[in-house]
Amino acid sequence: ICGCTSNGQYYKPDQTIWGNDQCTKKCRCNPLTKKLDCVRAKCKASETCKVLKGVRGCHPVSYATCRASGDPHYKTFDGKTYDFMGTCVYRFSARISACGSRTIGAVVSPSLCQHVQRPGVWAVRRL
Repeated sequence: ICGCTSNGQYYKPDQTIWGNDQCTKKCRCNPLTKKLDCVRAKCKASETCKVLKGVRGCHPVSYATCRASGDPHYKTFDGKTYDFMGTCVYRFSARISACGSRTIGAVVSPSLCQHVQRPGVWAVRRL
């Protein structure tokens, strides 16, 4: 046995699991001791502890959608709409926070754009 066994359940070396139903204890299979090492943990304020697709974990309370349609209409995760004209390469979404967070968002900034003839319409130079 290379991993750990706890309560009749086998875990691979270095596998992490939630140690209880409230997601307040995170455990890792220590390949040296062949035991689960557990520490206190909790979900973020924007997450809830639940089983999703058979796996217990911290999952977002809600989801958002971004959309691009035609030329040049964009709707960001927070519901704002933008019209961009141009032949640039666009980054539709990207990670915007550090430390491995799952948060993603559309990065839109007028400082990266060049204003065109009509108010409210922007040509992207770089995004």
